[in-house]
Amino acid sequence: MQSLKAEISEKVDTAIEHAIVEGKFIGSGKDAVVFKVADETFSPEMLPILVEEGFKFNTERQESLSAAAKILKIYEPGLGKREYEMQREAFQILSQSEKAAQVPTPIGLRDQELDEKNKVFLNGFGTHLKGNMEVIVMDYVDGKDLATIMYEFVLEAKGYDKEALEKMEFEDKANLVAKYLSFSIPSGKDRDENARAFELAATMNDNSRKLMKYLKQKGFKLDKIVVDKIENALKILSRHGLHHNDMHERNIMIEGDKVFIIDFGRAVKGETDENTDDFAAVRRWKELTTTPEEDEKSMHIEMISELNQKENMLLKNPKWLEKYAKIKQAIADGNTLRYANEFVMAQSSESGVEDFLILTKNLLHDSMINTNARESVQNFLHSLHSGKIPVYAKNKISNVMHSGWLQ
Repeated sequence: MQSLKAEISEKVDTAIEHAIVEGKFIGSGKDAVVFKVADETFSPEMLPILVEEGFKFNTERQESLSAAAKILKIYEPGLGKREYEMQREAFQILSQSEKAAQVPTPIGLRDQELDEKNKVFLNGFGTHLKGNMEVIVMDYVDGKDLATIMYEFVLEAKGYDKEALEKMEFEDKANLVAKYLSFSIPSGKDRDENARAFELAATMNDNSRKLMKYLKQKGFKLDKIVVDKIENALKILSRHGLHHNDMHERNIMIEGDKVFIIDFGRAVKGETDENTDDFAAVRRWKELTTTPEEDEKSMHIEMISELNQKENMLLKNPKWLEKYAKIKQAIADGNTLRYANEFVMAQSSESGVEDFLILTKNLLHDSMINTNARESVQNFLHSLHSGKIPVYAKNKISNVMHSGWLQ
């Protein structure tokens, strides 16, 4: 019995080592290297053997190993188990919700010895393996991470060909985007480790703002459903006391209409680091769910709604109505000085400017105001738009004029 178990274990070790050598290296991080294993790398006969060794497959799909590509994520001993447990729990929690981003199916965790040949092979990708390795096996998501999608948009806007971008390595895309958008580089000169970490975080945030600004200006639009699914997933995980703690564009995969959260190497249970906010990235991405034109339209709708509410209140105010009647009469008599003085007093606050614009709208729509008097009001308003007045006043007048509310 013991010899049979050892024989099964040896077969699994051999299959995984073969899969790594035959697989495609697709990236590395601080703690791990990642390989994509082709569909045919594992034979269907390996399925019952792997199940015997504790591997768990997606029972809903009932797929064999050869039915879909897999990811092998390789760690130094002790690091893989923690991530696997976090990913497994997140997978189980989120698989119950159709409106949340999902987690690639974690299939199994393996701790096995390495021979010298495979050790040298893997260390060539940046690992520091000595005797053993831990391997997480999970489903491969056949899509693109959000960073790649954003970078390709930037480079297409700069004239790069789509086909050429498909063949380009991610690091090359990242370097080109950094060049075009003038990303900052942390100096790393401070001797204090915490100070260096702070500088790195500040630099990354600054570069992220540059990227978001460029994407917004160029009309990049992120599907709101994608962002909603990510936010829903993070809220659900948070309610279960699980925090991802490394939420950024590289850790979001999009495959058609499916959204996946990956890389739970920094995830924690219970209390999270007070300096870590999973939802900060979501707030950034929400800004990309609308175009500048849609933002302007939405701003105009909100502004007009507020002005209408205020106008309704002023039209019920006897003092305001009395003032309006005097200004109207002065304009009808050909005297616009009273109207101009009203702005001089109003420009000291944004609320005062709003009152002035409400006054203006009513004058322009008043049937008692003749054409010449109406033109005088319009000319004065246009002179304010192009004149030297407080910035908030000029912006408010400009936005109201562009919204069409005065017409």
